[in-house]
Amino acid sequence: MMTKVELRIEVNWNYTKSVMYTGLGGAVYMPIFEPPFCPNPECTYNSLDHSHKHTRWWILRGFYKSKSRGYVQRYRCRNCRKSFSERIFHTDYYAKRIDIDLKDLLFHYCNGFSQRALADHYHCTIRTIAHKLQIISRQAIAAILQANNLIRSNEDIAIDGMQNFTGSQYQPNNYTIAVGQYSQYISMVTQVIFRRSGKMNAYQKRQRSLYDQIGLWKRGAFSKSIKELVAHLAFIALHRSPKKQVFTCNSDRLLIYARQLQLNPTIKYLMSTGHFIHNITSSRKWRDLKNPLFPVNYIDSRLRNDLADWQRETTSFPREANRNFQRFLCYVAYHNFFKPHRSRTPHITHAEQAGLSSKDLANIRKSFYTNRAFYSQLKLKGQWESCWFCRLVTPLQVKNKIPYNGNRVPAYLHL
Repeated sequence: MMTKVELRIEVNWNYTKSVMYTGLGGAVYMPIFEPPFCPNPECTYNSLDHSHKHTRWWILRGFYKSKSRGYVQRYRCRNCRKSFSERIFHTDYYAKRIDIDLKDLLFHYCNGFSQRALADHYHCTIRTIAHKLQIISRQAIAAILQANNLIRSNEDIAIDGMQNFTGSQYQPNNYTIAVGQYSQYISMVTQVIFRRSGKMNAYQKRQRSLYDQIGLWKRGAFSKSIKELVAHLAFIALHRSPKKQVFTCNSDRLLIYARQLQLNPTIKYLMSTGHFIHNITSSRKWRDLKNPLFPVNYIDSRLRNDLADWQRETTSFPREANRNFQRFLCYVAYHNFFKPHRSRTPHITHAEQAGLSSKDLANIRKSFYTNRAFYSQLKLKGQWESCWFCRLVTPLQVKNKIPYNGNRVPAYLHL
C-alpha cells in the first residue's frame, strides 16, 4: 500500500520559506534553498545579472535522501526543463568525504604540511587530499578573478619568475607572478616546464637525450606564458585608480619581458603616452627592501618556507603539472585573502592593502568554502582554463605522444 505524501509550504517567524513532508514515517522539515541561477550553461537563467532575481523560474521537483546530507531538495527550471538539486551549488558536491574541513585543510597545507602528512592527519588517502585541493583551487580561481575586477590598483607591479622542478630535475618549471609593489598582492601567475639545461656530466647528458625523444616539450611555451602575464598587466593598467597616472612595471633583465611588453598594443600605446614605464633591475642586486624586485623575492622566500613542495632536497616535490599549478593557486588565495599583511597588523590582509574593500573581502571569504564556483560564470582563458580542466601537460608523463595526466575530468566541471 502506497503512503500518502503531503506537501505544505509554511513561513516561520523570520520569513524563511520551508517545506514539510508528512507521511514518511514522521514529519520532515526542509528549508527551501533559493537557487541563484540555473546550472545549465545553455539556459537563459544561467547568468548572474540578477535580472531574474524576482522571477520564479524554478519549481520544486521532490527530493531524495542521502546518507550524508539527509533529505535534499530537487528543482526543475521552467525554461530549459533541466532538473538539479540543492547540493550542486555547494563546494562538497559529488564529494564522498564531507568530514574534512576545507578551511582547516588549506591552513595546514599553506603552513608546511605535505600531502602525506595531511592524509595521515585526516585518516584518508593522498588521492582524497589531492581532490580536496583541486576543489579549493577552483574556488581560488574564482576568488582571485573577482578581486582583480574589484581592485583599482594604486601601486606599481613587480614581475619575475621562480623556479622549481616537476617530477625530476630534467623537468624544471618556472612560475612567473605579478605582485603588488607595496601590498604583495599576487594578481596573476603563469607556469611553464623547460627541458634541463646547464652544466651536466656525461650520464646526465645521455639521460636528457633519451628524455628528448620520449618527452613532449612545447616550443614557445615560455613566450606564450609571458604573453598571458603581459595581457593581465594591460588589464591592471587600464583599470588602475584615477590617482595613479603613471604605472610602473619592475622586472629583471630578461629580454622576453621587454619584448612581450612592446608586442602588446595597449601597453605600447601607454608607453608612448608616458603612462606606463618598464623599470629594469639586475637580479644580482642586493635583495633588501630598497630593491624594486623585493615583492617577488619576498614571495619566493615565503614559498620556500611555507610549502613542502618548494622546499629543497625533500621527497615532497611535485609530480604532475596540473596538481602542482592547482596547489600554487591555493597558496595564492590563502596569501591574498586569509593571511595577514604584516604580523603587526593582523587585521589587514594583502588584498585589503591592495585596495579591496573590507565588505568585498568579507563576501569573498564567506563564499570561498561554501558556494561552489561555476565555469559558466567565469571568463577563463589560457593556462587558468587549462588548469580548471586538468589539461596542462607534464612532458615526461606522455604515453604515445598523447598528453596524459591520469585524471578523469568530471562532467560537472563544464557547468
